[in-house]
Order: sequence, then structure tokens, then C-alpha cells
Amino acid sequence: MTMKMAAESAAQNSSNLILAAERTRRRDPTDNFRYYNGGWNLSNPHYFASTGYASLGPFVTAVLWFIIFPMWVFCMCIRCCCCPRKTYGYSRHAYNLSLIFLILLTIAVIAGGVFIFVGQARFEKSISNLISYVLHRVDTVVGNIMDLFNNMLAAKDVGVGQISLPEKQKNDVDQIGSTINGVYQSFRDFTTKSGNDVISYLNPLKLILITLATIVILVAFLGLCMLLSPHLVFF
Repeated sequence: MTMKMAAESAAQNSSNLILAAERTRRRDPTDNFRYYNGGWNLSNPHYFASTGYASLGPFVTAVLWFIIFPMWVFCMCIRCCCCPRKTYGYSRHAYNLSLIFLILLTIAVIAGGVFIFVGQARFEKSISNLISYVLHRVDTVVGNIMDLFNNMLAAKDVGVGQISLPEKQKNDVDQIGSTINGVYQSFRDFTTKSGNDVISYLNPLKLILITLATIVILVAFLGLCMLLSPHLVFF
């Protein structure tokens, strides 16, 4: 019975394993802004609350950038194409300076798009590494439990003369083996399902980011091309 309790205790401790505790330590708005210390756990609503709160500022900034800037460029393009404009006698230096700022702004937009492409690739790689790390830890914990079970299984049939373990203890050892196999399978199923869920959530987000970045770059480049032609005559 002592061996059975030890195996069950090890299985329970392995199920409470905290993963990436330092990386996921963020303030939780649903818990009076206390720090979340539960690690990477997709079944814990506090994990999503702390993650959403930590990414709220950059997310709002990105949304405003991707909404306001394309609308501004689109309105400027419509104004340049559809609205008649009066010719003003600005100096050549003023036109050249405005063109320089326009080129710098376009370069900044392209750099932002490249940053989005690189950032989402690095984020996807970090998620894959995290899933691999979780699976490795599960295999390590279950491997240790299996070593304990193999030792108990080897000691089950050990006897001195005609004295051996009672049938009840042998049945307990067999039940422990079934429990360990069940824990291992549940861990593997949970981590595999969590990994697939994360990937299925990230794929649409990745597609949206890539699409928005591409649209912004194309609109900025189109605006530069449309506004560049009337400035070339002043060089």
C-alpha cells in the first residue's frame, strides 16, 4: 500500500507541474491585479486574463495603426485623384522636403511590415518550442514513474523460499500499472490537444497579421508612387 500511495502521489504532483512560471508571471485583472503564478495552462481562465491584460496596450496600438493609417492613405489618394487642386507657388525646397518625409514614412511602414512578418515567425517558433518542452517534461515525469513501477513489478514476484507477496499486494501493483498508463495517456492527450488548439488559434491570427501588413505596405507604396510623380519635376 505504501508503494501505491507513493505512485499516486507522484502522479498527482506531475499533474500539478507548473510550466514556464516566470514567463507567464503577469498581473491578473480578474484577481485584483495580483500576479498570476499558475504557469502555462490553457484550462485556467486566469492565464488568458493575465495574457490579455499584458497584451492589451500593444494590441490596441496595432489595431489603431492598421485602421487609421490605411484610411488616411486611402483618403489622401481619393483627394489627390478626385478633388481638383489649385496650384500654389511653393518653393522647390518645400516640395523636396515633403518628398523626403514621404519617403521616410514609407520606409517606416515597410519596416513595420517586416517587423510583423519576423515577429509572427518568431512567436510561432517559440510556441512550437514550448509545446515540445511540455511534451518532453511529460515524458520525463512519466518515465520516472514507469521506472518506479518497473521496480515494483520486479519486486512483486520476488520471494524467499515459499514466501512471497500476497495476492492482494500483487493486485495493487497491477492496479498501479493501470493508473500510471492512464495518467500517461491523459497527459499525452491533454498536451497534444492543447498544442493543436494553440496552433489552430494562431493560424487565423497569423493570416490576418500577414494580410494586414501586406495591405498596409501596398497602400503606402501605391500612395508614394501616386504622390511622387508631381514632385519629380522640381529636382
